[in-house]
Order: sequence, then structure tokens, then C-alpha cells
Amino acid sequence: MSEYATLLAAAGELRRPAWLHPDMARTLAVYFGRLWVPVLPISCRVNWTIISTEELMAKRPDSDTNHMIGGFPHAVPLFHPLRARLLRDFTFRKELRQRADLRLAELAYQAAVTAPTFIGVHVRRTDYSTWLARSVRGRVAGVSYLRRAVALMKSRHRNSLFVVVSDDPEWCRKNLRGLQRVVVAGDGVQNRPGADLALLAACNHTVVTHGTFGFWAAYLAGGEVVAPTGYGRRPTGLEQDVRRARLGWTWLPAKGQ
Repeated sequence: MSEYATLLAAAGELRRPAWLHPDMARTLAVYFGRLWVPVLPISCRVNWTIISTEELMAKRPDSDTNHMIGGFPHAVPLFHPLRARLLRDFTFRKELRQRADLRLAELAYQAAVTAPTFIGVHVRRTDYSTWLARSVRGRVAGVSYLRRAVALMKSRHRNSLFVVVSDDPEWCRKNLRGLQRVVVAGDGVQNRPGADLALLAACNHTVVTHGTFGFWAAYLAGGEVVAPTGYGRRPTGLEQDVRRARLGWTWLPAKGQ
């Protein structure tokens, strides 16, 4: 999703045609309806110059060169002006939308909450702990942050119901036990992310921890977003990009009581 959004925005900014790699198109087609960027034919043989988003936008190369954006681009300030277009393109398939709506209705019924405000909570852990320690000498946001984020959202929204999705649901069940109107609802299967992402996107507001999965859940849901800061020696590139794009997120210290 980040690659698609960055590609679309870069092509528009540079006034160049954009093509989806067939692998990207196949992956996105599993979850979303029609995407409006054409797919590069498999039979097409092109000499590509692999380039980063930053280099591409800085150099603004001539139109005679074919470029492939490399790495893991997530240029929020670049693609945020296209938000309306991205929301149209990232419309979940009907079956995923229906499943998410049904699941939210079930959770509200089980919690005996009438007309709730759904707050999606994405908790990223497992292998991200290693990446965060290596990249910014940081630690993943823990129980203290999540409890404070939930309390903040409860103070803003009455009748709220918190829907937790995580790659480590057992950790969430153990550590978030006792919090009222907080339910762990996702299946936590990383190679089958569509249902969890659609569920979070169907919520009204979002609490995130780390990573682009949580970002896209919050971005598609709209509403208010609470996110951690101060989890490492320096912020991640994602946090810096979100701040530069001025998305209006509430930043809550990852460490604290």
C-alpha cells in the first residue's frame, strides 16, 4: 500500500506515467477492488534504473529514463495530498467490508454496548522489537503507553469500545486484561492481514503503536489517532513523515506512568 501510494504520488508530481509491478498488483487485488494504475505486462522488457523516492524527487530526471522505486517507500508528505484518491483505490472488497461490519456488531453485542464509538487499537510486537532496537535504539511501546492511550480516548469519547488487533494477541490478552470495554478481536495471522486491516479501518478512531500496518489502519479509518513518541534515541522515519505531513495525530510519550 505504501509503495502504491508513493508511486501514484511521484508519477503525478513528475508528470510521468506509472505502472504497477505484476506482483504488487496481484497482492493488492486480494484485498481491494479495482486499482486505477495499469499493470505492467509480464512480457514487457524494460531496462529499469532503481532509485529511491528521495533521489527521484530531488533529481527529477528526464523522461527518457525508466525508473523503479526501490527500498520500502512510504512518503506520507508526498502522497497525503492524494488522500481522497487513495481512499477510493483502497476500498476493500465487499466480503471484507461485510465481515468487518459483522464482527464489530458482534463485539458490541457481546460487550452490551449500544451505539458504541469503535476505537481500533493496533499493537505491533514480535520481530518489530528487534528492528526498533537496531534502527533507533528503541523499545516497542508497552502496557503503560497502551493504558494511557486507552484512557485518553475514553476521556474524549463516551460509550467507546476498543477493538485490539495484534501480531501477538496472547500478549495483549495477558497485559490488557482488566481494562473495561477492551477486546482482542484480530486473528494475528501475519500472512493473512486483510481481515484485520479491514476491521481496524471500519472503526471510528485509532490507537497505534508502530509500523505501516497500523498507519494504514488509521489512515483508512480517519478520525482521531493516538500514536507513541519517545520510544528510542530518535524517531523512526514513519513518525517523521507523519509529522511532516501534518496529519494531526496526538503524540503520547511511550514511556511514562
